[in-house]
Amino acid sequence: MTRVRSVPATSGPLISLIPTDDPGRWADACRRSGQTVTPFHTYEWLSQAARMTATEFTPIIVRAGDEDVGVVPWLSRRRGPLAVVNWLPFPYVGPLVPQSLIGSCLTVLRGHALRKRAAVTQLSFPPRTEFSAEDITARGFELHFDETYIIDTSQDEEELWAGLHKKCRRNTRRAESLGVTIHQSGQAAKVLARVVDAAFARTRGKSGYVGDFPPMSSTFTDGALAVHWTVATYQGIDVGTLVTLLHHDYATCWMGGVLPEYRSSQANMLLHWDAIRWARRSGASSLDLVGVPNERIRNIKRQYGGSLYTYPVLQRMAPGWRQVRTVAGKLGIQ
Repeated sequence: MTRVRSVPATSGPLISLIPTDDPGRWADACRRSGQTVTPFHTYEWLSQAARMTATEFTPIIVRAGDEDVGVVPWLSRRRGPLAVVNWLPFPYVGPLVPQSLIGSCLTVLRGHALRKRAAVTQLSFPPRTEFSAEDITARGFELHFDETYIIDTSQDEEELWAGLHKKCRRNTRRAESLGVTIHQSGQAAKVLARVVDAAFARTRGKSGYVGDFPPMSSTFTDGALAVHWTVATYQGIDVGTLVTLLHHDYATCWMGGVLPEYRSSQANMLLHWDAIRWARRSGASSLDLVGVPNERIRNIKRQYGGSLYTYPVLQRMAPGWRQVRTVAGKLGIQ
């Protein structure tokens, strides 16, 4: 593969970015970064995510001298002559490299974005990543923090149940008493489509999934991911669904929910309690509930017994792009 760019680190070997089409090499480089590798970093997920978001996935290996030390997921979407990079509806898509190389890697990525005519580049790190805010802002990136709840699933099941908020335990029992059942179904993709459409119809927003979405439930049956895709049924009707991903010992609740007219069934509580138990039984040490977009979601997710974590999100816009976006918005141009 062609070497993309090299620059010296603050001290030490040259940092290079090299595209790859080898999933095994990608997985090895993820591990060598020493950082948390989430399901959203796997080659398998990113390849599927590109199809679901109408982006192009370029897998990039980060090398320090002659050694692979990390990766950069690069998912781009063209906007005329320009590109938008890693503007995605799921988190943690950024350089996975040793802490000492984050600054140097960002320098290389800034130049790469310029050559690729990236109008907007967004990068983020997993929770618990150690980094220097000065390293980030000195490279011309704006920095803010998003939040997520993470449950310690290394506990035994009794401890996990006790860790649920009292209201969550009560509503989980209520769902069971109402006859809500959780199971796997060949109709899971259709249920997810209905749930997502209903959720965003209420807010008049967009999910960010504009391509091959929803995926078929058989999509993630091979490779580095384990998948637990369940459907909640109430009174003979499929009312909700939840997709949980697992890579090694890190699990994430990627997407799901319950149709608004059936929220009183408390099926959402039962779906998440089922996901918590599955993560623990599958060997996960953590279950990431993935994001706190608003106060309503915060109030729901805090009930599952997790701890609140922040994670850094970096953005860099090409000069003048912010003004172009502002004018386009006023004119109703997307």
